[in-house]
Amino acid sequence: MSCENAVKWFEKAAARGNAEAKIKLDSYRNIEKGKNNDAVSGLPKDYIDLGLPSGLKWAKCNIGANKPEEYGDYYAWGEIESKKEYSIETYIHINKEGSWSRFWNGMYMLLGDIGEKEYDVARNKWGDNWRLPTRAEFQELKDCCIWEWTIWNGKCGYMVTSKKNGNAIFLPANGRYNGTSLMEQENCGNYWSASPASVIKPDCSYCLHINNRSVCVQLGARVD
Repeated sequence: MSCENAVKWFEKAAARGNAEAKIKLDSYRNIEKGKNNDAVSGLPKDYIDLGLPSGLKWAKCNIGANKPEEYGDYYAWGEIESKKEYSIETYIHINKEGSWSRFWNGMYMLLGDIGEKEYDVARNKWGDNWRLPTRAEFQELKDCCIWEWTIWNGKCGYMVTSKKNGNAIFLPANGRYNGTSLMEQENCGNYWSASPASVIKPDCSYCLHINNRSVCVQLGARVD
């Protein structure tokens, strides 16, 4: 069902007194209007309050996007600039000389949760009121919301609706990079957390992975 058709259907159902349809309609409208959080700097200034136990608010759209359905920009883990190729050769957080650093384990650096502007792309691009979510916060989002695979303004992805207040965000299936190739758009998407894997897997960090069959918090290769 397209976004436009879904809104029309929920409007009609809500007018007939369908309480569940009214909640869904409010969710769709909340995505479009967002809510201003008066951020000091950076965009977007719109967030969605999903009523989560942690109190965490979620951005209305991706970094580099202006609307919820837009894919936005792509980043390797811990990097703050998008690029043309995503590979081990172009990943900047590799200690190629083998000298010690506080993030280093063998070849890969950045072993702790990232939060500084030089590593956290949300904080770098949008200002200090924003940051990447942690692994635990992605799990909270998964557990406390209803996830529905749908089409929003022509893009496939998940409508993520709060079980508590009915507010929602849309996560588009933005695909993934393999080298210079952008693959699997409309089929899957990966969203980086700020949390790395253990020292046993220094080449990986945690991400939220979505596809049309499932949603999970899992490990992903940092260079992608």
